[in-house]
Amino acid sequence: MNRKWEQYVNKYYDKLANFSFISRSIFLQGLLLLPEKQALSIFPELESFLRVSNEIASKHKLTPIEMCVSYIKQCSFLKGVVIGANDSKQLRETYRCFQSQYPSDLPYSDLPEVGQHVSDPRKWALR
Repeated sequence: MNRKWEQYVNKYYDKLANFSFISRSIFLQGLLLLPEKQALSIFPELESFLRVSNEIASKHKLTPIEMCVSYIKQCSFLKGVVIGANDSKQLRETYRCFQSQYPSDLPYSDLPEVGQHVSDPRKWALR
């Protein structure tokens, strides 16, 4: 959604080699797991992002959880993630996704970026 950090890490990777990076909120506080209409009712500006994301998921037969996990897994510099789950079923599904293999050529660079007011949940209350 907001890939500015990728540019930073790629640019300074050698200098950052002693650091461990952990991603938080890979489901964007559950927003990326909601049905499309419900997500758009909260953030209408997600329309193009969700359209492209759904096209990728459909083409590769991925669920929303698999999409999020496969994206994070291809970020080799990440050493861990912080996730949330609504119930044990969702937690098991997320664990299964982390154990799965995904194609390495998924076109995540095709996903449109969205503003920080969407990609940073800390700013949601300011809407």
